[in-house]
Amino acid sequence: MVKIVAVIGTLDTKGDEFLFVKKEIEKRGHRALVINVGIMEDPMFEPDVPADLEENGYEILIFHQTGTPEILESLVADGYITGVLDITTTEWADEITGGVLPGGPNRHDVISQKGIPQIVAPGCIDMANFWARETVPKQYDHRRFYQWAQNITQMRTTPEENATI
Repeated sequence: MVKIVAVIGTLDTKGDEFLFVKKEIEKRGHRALVINVGIMEDPMFEPDVPADLEENGYEILIFHQTGTPEILESLVADGYITGVLDITTTEWADEITGGVLPGGPNRHDVISQKGIPQIVAPGCIDMANFWARETVPKQYDHRRFYQWAQNITQMRTTPEENATI
């Protein structure tokens, strides 16, 4: 039986990676339904579902949710938002590890309560954010780190933390 696997991604910036995933799914005899959510540039390959929201009358708001969870929730609660696409959810990792940019314990609650359609893709969900490397708590010294910028250090989460998330 052929399975359909939804592949949701930003084909404008990560097209090569998503094309690889699409081909791997197809090599296994399944169909990849590619949904483009990239809105910065044209996609690197033609998706099954394009990101043409503006052409269909939608206004797109792009903002960083990191460390300011009340912004999205307040816009939804006040009726300004009709759909949510959350493709980078690293704030959830910060919430459980003590990272510096948590999304808040009630992230997405108001969206669900109001019945707003949402797609949540677990981008960076396995990374917690800290400032410069020397600011990371000593209890995490044994972890794997990525120095994203001079003042931003990302820490890989553990399988146990991922299960909690």
